[in-house]
Amino acid sequence: MLKLNPNSKEAIYKQIENNIIEYILLGIFEPNQLLPSVRNLSKQLGINPNTVQKAYQELEEKGYIYFILGKGTYIADNKQVFHRIRISKLDELESLINDMIKIGINKNDIKKTIRKSIGEDI
Repeated sequence: MLKLNPNSKEAIYKQIENNIIEYILLGIFEPNQLLPSVRNLSKQLGINPNTVQKAYQELEEKGYIYFILGKGTYIADNKQVFHRIRISKLDELESLINDMIKIGINKNDIKKTIRKSIGEDI
């Protein structure tokens, strides 16, 4: 089940999108796996179907999922999906690092934190 936070500043459709991407990365959703229909997912989450439809449209535009008319919505091939996710995550990391530098966090502290988080000796 997808996790939504109604108190988040992030739009609900974006939370759905991010949850599905996370589930792909974790292997919970596999290539060519059928996703719940817009109607079923909106009922499960207690939200408007248009919100789910918007999330699915965004994911489809980014190549994470694909539609087969009359059959449903499916997870795209992992190689393509993982490549897109990796690029997106690296862009997010670069943006975060730039923001950290702008607010005065020392570059050496950033490097130490990165090394620690990936398990390299400092």
